[in-house]
Amino acid sequence: MAGTLTISTLSDGTNSTSSTNCIKGSAKAWVNFNGLNSPGTIRASYNVTSVTKNSTGNYTVNFTNAMPDINYASLASTSAFPANQFAATP
Repeated sequence: MAGTLTISTLSDGTNSTSSTNCIKGSAKAWVNFNGLNSPGTIRASYNVTSVTKNSTGNYTVNFTNAMPDINYASLASTSAFPANQFAATP
């Protein structure tokens, strides 16, 4: 039996998310953090539990839910405006 299920929001009764987050190709995790502190202070994130500062400019981003395999890409960017803010997207 085949069919189509059309929904806008998924919920487990406690947490909910837009159905667009489930589409393959959507960002699976992202984080905006202050890299001047140790550990990195998270300002906002999705699917990230913590950021560990290993050394100057070297951080480990810890996911809430692991990626499905080791074949994922990451993108990072930095900005000195304002107040030396740093952002990274796993």
